[in-house]
Amino acid sequence: NHIGQFVPMFARVNRIVKCEDYGFYDLVIVLTDLSGAKEMERLEHLAHHDALTGLANRSKFHLELEQLVQRSGYLRDEFA
Repeated sequence: NHIGQFVPMFARVNRIVKCEDYGFYDLVIVLTDLSGAKEMERLEHLAHHDALTGLANRSKFHLELEQLVQRSGYLRDEFA
């Protein structure tokens, strides 16, 4: 991204060892760029929602219905 532009990141910090002489820890910090994930969320939303109203479309309905049927079969549950 451009310099000075904010980028969504996920940070994971792991403590490695404690330095007994000084009382502090060595750390490993892993940063993951989430901008690609945000774009995928945006594209998925566009695929399953009406562009004008923002309401769920037929594709989203079929996806939700399929998940409900699978879940009810797995849980041996009924739905109407």
